[in-house]
Amino acid sequence: MHRGETHSQRVSVVIGLSVQLPMDLVQAVMSMAQVFKEQTLAQALSDAAELGEELPAARIFGDASEGAVLSKLQAEADPECVVFANRGLEARWQRQVLGYGDAGQ
Repeated sequence: MHRGETHSQRVSVVIGLSVQLPMDLVQAVMSMAQVFKEQTLAQALSDAAELGEELPAARIFGDASEGAVLSKLQAEADPECVVFANRGLEARWQRQVLGYGDAGQ
């Protein structure tokens, strides 16, 4: 077990930036596994309240280093529904927002 999850609960699906799938298919997959959609920080922020609920979680790529925008995303989104393609940003998010002190080490 890892952080209270069995191996079957750790399966994730990533939908690429240019991939378009019917929403009913995405929601069906979301009922079985965590689903992430690649997007920019601005896109994730515009849908922050719906990430992981009505919409897939966000896998943010590109420039995402603006502190004020990240703070707003932290306040408006479920932090568990946000991941970063940039390993440094992901480790920082895990340590500072999610409280995983061992992230990135």
